[in-house]
Amino acid sequence: MEPLKSHEYDGMIHEMPENGGAYVIFPWDIREEFGKGRVAVYAESKMQKNN
Repeated sequence: MEPLKSHEYDGMIHEMPENGGAYVIFPWDIREEFGKGRVAVYAESKMQKNN
């Protein structure tokens, strides 16, 4: 079994208010790195959203 690839970078978490989701822009070619078009992401926020 091939080990999982891991990438670490700083980026923005973009909210999708119409469905309650969010996404990040991945700065590498996902298909080249992982062989598919979508991958799971673990995100950690260091700031709170101002209301």
